Amino acid sequence: MRDAFFRALAALGAADDRVWALTGDLGVGLFEPFEAAAPGRYLNVGIAEQTLVGVAAGLAYAGKVPFAYSIAPFVTSRPHETDGVMITVEDSGEGIDPRNAKQIFEPFYTTKQQGMGLGLSICRSIVEAHGGRLTAAPGALHGLALRISLPTGERA
Repeated sequence: MRDAFFRALAALGAADDRVWALTGDLGVGLFEPFEAAAPGRYLNVGIAEQTLVGVAAGLAYAGKVPFAYSIAPFVTSRPHETDGVMITVEDSGEGIDPRNAKQIFEPFYTTKQQGMGLGLSICRSIVEAHGGRLTAAPGALHGLALRISLPTGERA
């Protein structure tokens, strides 16, 4: 289904100069057909979804037809032990090679072609500064599950 969407988007871009494609640093490789069909009308606006929405709104205001692509993670939270909460964010990507699992939190480690390798390192630092833990495990079906355990009550 995803491939069909990107093929259709590339066809729209080739047929209509007003069509633009935007992503928030997700699925970058999927946009290659669009870039070939509509040179100069693909934007990777980075990880901030607010920027993605703002740029898309600006393009629409200028009479363009923006398609903003993002992936909604599956987020769950539940009470953890008696004095904390656990938040799990699970994606639908390829997951992580078990040999690299410990490295994903190291500064400057990345598997992305244009990644900086700082996102998970910064996230872990923030969680630990609040007395919590950030861990990674394979997702239930596929992808990666990140688990944030945070203390509540007196431990917080």
